[in-house]
Amino acid sequence: MEPTQAIGLKSPYGRNTLRPKTTSSRTRIIKDIITDVIQELEVKRHAKDEPALLLKRVLLKRELGHVKFRYLHKGVLGITVDSSAWVYQLNLQKPELLVKLGNKSKAIKDIRFYIGETQ
Repeated sequence: MEPTQAIGLKSPYGRNTLRPKTTSSRTRIIKDIITDVIQELEVKRHAKDEPALLLKRVLLKRELGHVKFRYLHKGVLGITVDSSAWVYQLNLQKPELLVKLGNKSKAIKDIRFYIGETQ
């Protein structure tokens, strides 16, 4: 018995109007949703790795040994540096680094350096 028949209502559009006509259409809808979610997760994963890759392209090898990507939040790139001497050195290069990073990614607007472990 249909739910509408149990309470005495009849649908003008026929039976099962609230559900898809076939199981394959439900399967197709679920498949589309899962595909969209997986694509969004892939985009987020690559976006998270992008700043670290940009640093490798912009900094010299000797500088890369002293820095580690920390975060990218609201256009601010956070970088952990292993000593105050390197923080000073990188702060001197900050305008040049911002120009180089800005050419490769419009998402980076500022850089902040923090002292910490880089391994």
